[in-house]
Amino acid sequence: YELLFLERVPEYASVKEGVNLARRFGHSGVASLANAVLRKIAAVKPAPKEPWILLSHPEWLYRKWASAYGREKALSIMEDNNGPSSYYIRINTRRIAPEDFKAKLSSLGITYEETQFEETLRIFFFGEELGELRGLFTVQDLSSQAVSRFLAPEKKGVIYDLAAAPGGKTTHIAEIIDDEGAIIALDRYRSRIKILMRRSIELGHSSIFPVVGDLLELPLKASADFVLLDVPCSGTGTLKRHPEIRWRLKPEDIGKLARYQLRLLEKASLLVKDGGILVYSTCTLEPEENEGVVEDFLRKNPGFELAVAERSELGDFLDGPYLRVNGVVNKSDWTFAARLRRKSS
Repeated sequence: YELLFLERVPEYASVKEGVNLARRFGHSGVASLANAVLRKIAAVKPAPKEPWILLSHPEWLYRKWASAYGREKALSIMEDNNGPSSYYIRINTRRIAPEDFKAKLSSLGITYEETQFEETLRIFFFGEELGELRGLFTVQDLSSQAVSRFLAPEKKGVIYDLAAAPGGKTTHIAEIIDDEGAIIALDRYRSRIKILMRRSIELGHSSIFPVVGDLLELPLKASADFVLLDVPCSGTGTLKRHPEIRWRLKPEDIGKLARYQLRLLEKASLLVKDGGILVYSTCTLEPEENEGVVEDFLRKNPGFELAVAERSELGDFLDGPYLRVNGVVNKSDWTFAARLRRKSS
């Protein structure tokens, strides 16, 4: 890999280190073979020309992205996927002012970078010392925080967060409404709900009411002012943090997921009151799971319409009634969301 792709490492150093490793973990015969092979590679440089091989992605995924977004954008996405992921935290403003929290970070020697959201910081170079601030912050990607803001929940309302665990968006919603209202946090798995409950207690929230259950099996009635549905998806917008997804995912998975997501969206819509808001969100780049699901839903459910979010702090993330967070530009995951409103009868 060093010989073919890392220009900053001298060839002789790569060969020498490879031979030393072969001798250390093998024997002199293995070292001799490694020496011959590595010298041949250094001389010939048989680097593959296919971009999906060079950038370590499945061919089908590269071709899919190139078709949907263009070759240059597909390449930039793949290059970014092979880089380090960023670490974002959200300040618990119900307990501490952002400036006071930043002062604590500085006193601990923790380097940070501000973002477009006052309570959100990108953190660098930290260790166990961050644990001293437990309860004053939450680890949550920038793109995930954008979704909670896009929902734009109001105080005193009834809010449902479906597929809520482990609770990043749920606790953010609680902070947005200043813990004034009722947030029903649903998840299928008891173990994940326990994580959400611990996180909620640690942050000091009292507006969150956890429920274990399967959305598709629950009897529902229109009782919610706001509903957030963050669906299970292919996760192709999170490959920086989860590189294994690219090799586990199959082309046929996308269509299967889109059909499942539509079922979830149709069931979630039953909760929404007249004039209420339903936000559908994913962390995937695939149009079939994003606009495709939303458009199918609207065709089948004329009682809903797309609704623009008046949230100036979201800035370039907004695309009319859609939220789109570009992971390359924002050093984050990729996120898509659509804001839907039930028409008043």
